[in-house]
Amino acid sequence: MKQQNTLTTKMNKTFLFIPLLLFLLSCRHDAAMVNPTAGFLLSISHQVDGKPLLFDTLAYKNAAGEKYSISRLQYYLSNIRFYAQGKMLFHTDTILYVDAAQSASLRWVNIPVAHYDSISYLIGIDSTYNFHDKLWPTMQNIAMEWPQTMGGGYHFLKLEGHWQDLSSLIGFAAHLGANPYLVHGNLSCSLDAKAGNDIKLNFVMNVNEWFTHPFVFSFNTDGVYTMGNAKLMQKLADNGGDVFSMVP
Repeated sequence: MKQQNTLTTKMNKTFLFIPLLLFLLSCRHDAAMVNPTAGFLLSISHQVDGKPLLFDTLAYKNAAGEKYSISRLQYYLSNIRFYAQGKMLFHTDTILYVDAAQSASLRWVNIPVAHYDSISYLIGIDSTYNFHDKLWPTMQNIAMEWPQTMGGGYHFLKLEGHWQDLSSLIGFAAHLGANPYLVHGNLSCSLDAKAGNDIKLNFVMNVNEWFTHPFVFSFNTDGVYTMGNAKLMQKLADNGGDVFSMVP
């Protein structure tokens, strides 16, 4: 009789375990369905007032009316964040090095499904990573180092070229670096992230905006070298807040 009771108890436990296991598996399945994800693919291109950026051609004119060319455009894009109704739903600490002479893109997976209405980002590197030898020592990162005598870290931006004076071509170097001159940007958007789908994002930089808004930057009156000049770097950093737009 005792043996039969023991057997009955074991059977009861088994029958209890099976529904519990099914319940747990069901919960796991439901949890996966409650939190579906999507993917985002970001590509970056560069223009000057709606025209594709061409290097080493005196084809552009800034807000001060000065003709100029571009020979180098390199920068970091980082701290990209996606928002829905003021709430941040996704962020990435990826630091993307961009050379406008080459293609640049990023892809993220596991983005929460939602309707996103804004994206924020930094041009440059925040203080968590902006110090000497913090980034992986690639040729690009080494070339972007900011002099240690000026605080160390990395260039946020290298924008170089020539501008047409009355009688000659004069080189310019619009460089940004140092923590106070980090560029904060924000874009309004309307993105419906759906489960299992990739959303394509196209960021377009209008290079002329670095010299346009809210402050007109003139090579003739402001100067041609910004590195270490707090006033000029602040002007560039302020202008950089709206250099990007999004296109379909």
